[in-house]
Amino acid sequence: MKPSAKSREWEFFRDESGRIAYNPKCTECAKDCKQSFRAELVRCPVFVKSKDKAKSADASCD
Repeated sequence: MKPSAKSREWEFFRDESGRIAYNPKCTECAKDCKQSFRAELVRCPVFVKSKDKAKSADASCD
């Protein structure tokens, strides 16, 4: 039986023990846009906002 596209997609999220693992930046996030631990952080609205705040704080110190 051929695996469905949904089950093949979840294989990207499974770690060595077969459990679903997310990117460390996504593990504590409440949003449902989780990314696999295998991927670099591609797009995250929460992470982008926090980086923007850090940049504006750094800019004000100059």
